Amino acid sequence: METIISCSSGSDKNVAISLIRVSGFKNITNFDKYIKIDLSRIEPRKSYFSSIKNNEGELLDEIVLTFFKGPLSYNGENILELSVHGNKLNVKNIIDLFIDNNLARLAENGEFT
Repeated sequence: METIISCSSGSDKNVAISLIRVSGFKNITNFDKYIKIDLSRIEPRKSYFSSIKNNEGELLDEIVLTFFKGPLSYNGENILELSVHGNKLNVKNIIDLFIDNNLARLAENGEFT
């Protein structure tokens, strides 16, 4: 199983909020370096306000994240949903952070579900 990432809303134009989904990972703590809150302590299906930072520790965005633990998610896999500010460049930077650090690959059209 590969970890994939996709923007399910607002990637082609500037919008208020974009939803980025990461699916197929085994352990949510893989993302600890980039998410401010302690991911080992979050509960599935609850939303948390946090921030996401780049490799240098600089703030990329303030986000709301929700974890859906497989197999009780809509695709049966672990899913991390990130609600981020919907500027196209911001969305690209966050997706690129996951891809550039080998945390996920970009999902192909229709692959996520």
